[in-house]
Amino acid sequence: MQANDGLVPSRLEVMQANDGLVPSRTRSVQALETATVGDGLVPSRTEFMHEAKTGGHKGRPYIRFAVLAAVVLVAWIPTPAGLEPVGQSLGQAHAQEETPTEILRWLSRVRWWRQPPGGPTDVAVDAVPAGSLTVTWQAPESLAFDILHYDVQYRVQGSGDFLTRMGDGPATQVVLDGLAETTTYEVRVRAVTELGVGDWSTTATGTTLRLMVRFEEGESATRQIPENTSSGQAIGAPLTATGGGGPLRYALGGPDVAAFDLDADSGQLRTRTGVVYDHEVTPRYAVAVTASEPMGRMATIAVTVSVTDIDEPPGVPGAPRIEVANPTRLTLRWDAPENSGPPITRYDLEYRAAGQAFTDSGHRGPRTTAEITELDRDTRYTFRVRGRNAEGIGPWSPHGTGSTTLQGTRGGDGSPDSQSPSVSPALLPVGAVATAGGPVETFHVRRAFRDPQGDILYLEASSANPSIAHASFNGAVLAVRPLAAGRATITVTASDPQDDAVVGTFDIDVRRPGVPDPTARVDEAGDTLTLVFTEPFDAGERRSYEVGLRQQAPRGAWISWCLRTHNRNATAGNLRVSAEIDVGAWLEPGNAYEVVYRRAGPPCSDAHQAGSWSRVAHVTAPGPVAFDLDLVFVGSGPSKLREAIEAAPPPRRGGGTLADCRRGA
Repeated sequence: MQANDGLVPSRLEVMQANDGLVPSRTRSVQALETATVGDGLVPSRTEFMHEAKTGGHKGRPYIRFAVLAAVVLVAWIPTPAGLEPVGQSLGQAHAQEETPTEILRWLSRVRWWRQPPGGPTDVAVDAVPAGSLTVTWQAPESLAFDILHYDVQYRVQGSGDFLTRMGDGPATQVVLDGLAETTTYEVRVRAVTELGVGDWSTTATGTTLRLMVRFEEGESATRQIPENTSSGQAIGAPLTATGGGGPLRYALGGPDVAAFDLDADSGQLRTRTGVVYDHEVTPRYAVAVTASEPMGRMATIAVTVSVTDIDEPPGVPGAPRIEVANPTRLTLRWDAPENSGPPITRYDLEYRAAGQAFTDSGHRGPRTTAEITELDRDTRYTFRVRGRNAEGIGPWSPHGTGSTTLQGTRGGDGSPDSQSPSVSPALLPVGAVATAGGPVETFHVRRAFRDPQGDILYLEASSANPSIAHASFNGAVLAVRPLAAGRATITVTASDPQDDAVVGTFDIDVRRPGVPDPTARVDEAGDTLTLVFTEPFDAGERRSYEVGLRQQAPRGAWISWCLRTHNRNATAGNLRVSAEIDVGAWLEPGNAYEVVYRRAGPPCSDAHQAGSWSRVAHVTAPGPVAFDLDLVFVGSGPSKLREAIEAAPPPRRGGGTLADCRRGA
């Protein structure tokens, strides 16, 4: 009997009955021979042996019905092509001896195998090697079917359709090559078996590294230091590069390589021991910094270091001493001060009698001797002197004292007055440091001075380097305000009621402040930029800041704004400054921008008073990118078009609004 619908075996041989209902013999062996299914829904070759012994015609329709029902049940369950019979899985010894129990076990296995594999787990994306992504995962729970291979799909994050990459057999790792640099991708994985495809894994993300080594600041950069900067000082922010397949190392070269040091790990440029940075001698240095990675890729950036001119007035002269004394005139001499600036053009010499104000002697010129006339006989006088040059006025010298004669002439002995105050240098500050633009540093120095008569001493303070630090007394406390990086000599003069005086000095190193690290964001409309940073303020202090904005790639021109801040608190402290700036006219949707700030002026245009630039904060304008011009230049040679686009036009200024200024944490 042959079925045409494929639900029963295509060929079934039985013993023909005379009436077509029962066999012609009452006692016989009924053999069910090979059943072959053409559609692959049952085993390709299965042998069943069934022996039934009955008496007469009784029970034979039941036997026939049972056999047919079993065959139909087997055929109804969908099974994959090529599924081996149970007998084959049991071995050759059992191939001809399958029992109903084995058939049922085979049926249960078929139903279990119908379930597809689940999704792979623990999908991870690693950005190595550079320009590629390595994807790894854990296989789904194992079913009866072996996994043939995996499908790996990927796309740029948030973009359209996925691209598919077939894995290598059952391996749970694949490397995606040919990807865009510094781009975030979404990745998912699924298993493929003989039955079909499984579920997708959860989506993982990874960002490719930059393949080519590039400096963040492009092909050139500038740095500046004030003249007379001490050794070991950091010069601006590190010159950092990105890209490559391993850690970057930095090397220094160029015409003036001997003038600086470079940190090979960070790219930080520093001043060098034994080098004097003098604006009048060398206002500008040129070096080159090269970044390289283990595979040999490298990039070089040209760096110009400018030495800014600072005011260098003369130092502290020696105390005036009497060379010749007469009844109405005195001849004085003093030692010239140290002077790293322009030549001294003149000295101011003043004198006074006890209880009177100082009077200008009328001395002019750079000579270190002077004669004071029209004095009173037999009178004690106090003298002081200071130098001037083209960059400023130096501090006053320690007081000198001497008397006119009652009659006749005598020479000065130049010996100190035993009744004058004295100073203990060991009690003055040692190793004093401050941060440029930072809080005022205070010192208690009164204990370093004493008067042998027990008189009250009057203290005065001055700085030999007023452009670096300013010094004054606030009551009994010496206050030093650090202004710029460098070393300043602080002079403290102690005088008694008789104008006898002594001078003590100490140095303070004013260090360049750490590079501030601001944060920035743009609102959803792309109209307002919010810049947030923290700075130390004195009580009631007002400041100005310059904020710069430019397109990141290709490099655009800087646009700047001037912000004014005010600490309304009665105490000093770190303040959090939040500024909102209208940038809608300059931002293009989807483009990335760089934001920096620095302390300025006033006014902001006064670059001489400006501080160092902060680190770069990055923002991206909302919206899709219309056209990324940087794609045109990747891998191309120099072009006039690129030079024209990246050339800096005249600065444009916008308006900024101070949003908040409050005490930081």
